[in-house]
Amino acid sequence: MTAILEHSVDIRREAGGWTRCWTPRPEYDGRSGRELLDIAARRWPANVRLVRPDNSVALVADDYAAASDEWPGESPCRFHRWLAESDGRQSAPLPDEELMLTLLAELAPGATRRDAAWVVPLPAGTELTIDLAPGAALVTATLADLDDAPPAAIEAIAEFLVRALSGLRFVRAELSEKRASLAARAEADGLAFDLPHAVHAVSFASRLLVHEVQALADVDLAATYLDFLKQEPHLNRQRKLSSP
Repeated sequence: MTAILEHSVDIRREAGGWTRCWTPRPEYDGRSGRELLDIAARRWPANVRLVRPDNSVALVADDYAAASDEWPGESPCRFHRWLAESDGRQSAPLPDEELMLTLLAELAPGATRRDAAWVVPLPAGTELTIDLAPGAALVTATLADLDDAPPAAIEAIAEFLVRALSGLRFVRAELSEKRASLAARAEADGLAFDLPHAVHAVSFASRLLVHEVQALADVDLAATYLDFLKQEPHLNRQRKLSSP
């Protein structure tokens, strides 16, 4: 693995043709997990997300094409363009629907149309949904319904997700009043390349996280998890002191 430092962004080429862009964001260290999820969903597109793998926050994104050297005149990662995007992208055209159908026939033969979206069944009774939006296809999966979830459960789920996201690729989590979900964005001008990665990323992350997220909707388990997080800095210090 190589790391390139560019404008304080650590750009790492990783196995499997992936590039990870990582930059510390200490200004967010004191924010709650829910705030971090909300900020990322509101400010940045694609899979750009704020993560907290330990007690510090980083901004991270993944891009597979950036591992190629065939990017003349471009940044080695779309990360910089994603960060620069604004609400102007809402005026972009919708992805090509015929291309979407061709890709889904290969990626998800079991996909069915529901209103304006495509739906793919996933394990544990969940679904993957693909919607067309300006400039992109949005791939999402609901991890848990939160209509009746107490505040402690929502807080615990958010804290769990901002920690789990650092170990996943090309996907981020989003939290609303009604649900906790996963999302990935396949850009319209690269749909044939982005969509397979987006579908696989959301499907894999859903299988990996759905049971834990649904378990944390239980108020007692949520309280236990939040108590553990409060003790985590002390436990980490103890580990460092006891290590040889």
